[in-house]
Amino acid sequence: MVISFSRWRFAALGLLAGLSVLGRAEAAGLQEPGVSAEAGASFTLSLPQALEMALAANRALVAARLGRPIASASVAVARERPNPDLLLEKLRETPRDAVTLSLPIETAGKRQRRIDAAEADAASGEADIARATAATRNQVRRAFYSLLAAQRRVVEEQASLDIAQRAAGAARAR
Repeated sequence: MVISFSRWRFAALGLLAGLSVLGRAEAAGLQEPGVSAEAGASFTLSLPQALEMALAANRALVAARLGRPIASASVAVARERPNPDLLLEKLRETPRDAVTLSLPIETAGKRQRRIDAAEADAASGEADIARATAATRNQVRRAFYSLLAAQRRVVEEQASLDIAQRAAGAARAR
């Protein structure tokens, strides 16, 4: 099985792992000498907090959300009626002056189709935002629970190491 890590997912997993390791190092007394307790303080991160941070930091989501006003402006422009054109011409030849007034008339529901297309485009943008949000939530959830499983494996391995060290100490004591 091939596991594909996107750059963002890898960074999120690394961030969560790093935060976890800091907390484990403090709990196990593995902090470097000279590092204050505040500098190595443990940081707990719940799943809702991780989701909130990821959704706020995802550039693709931020860019998609910035497209909302553009889509609503496109719908507003589509609802506008066409403007009449007034053309004034002054020539050196006969006839010298000309005035032309044109008033576009939309037939066969062109305006409504234009409005429907703009609204569909706006709905497509909202669907893209929802898809990206769901994908981000899924990636964060997977990274969070992978990290949680890794933390539990670290605790179990630490317990196994403690048992092995006690067994070695008992064997040396004989």
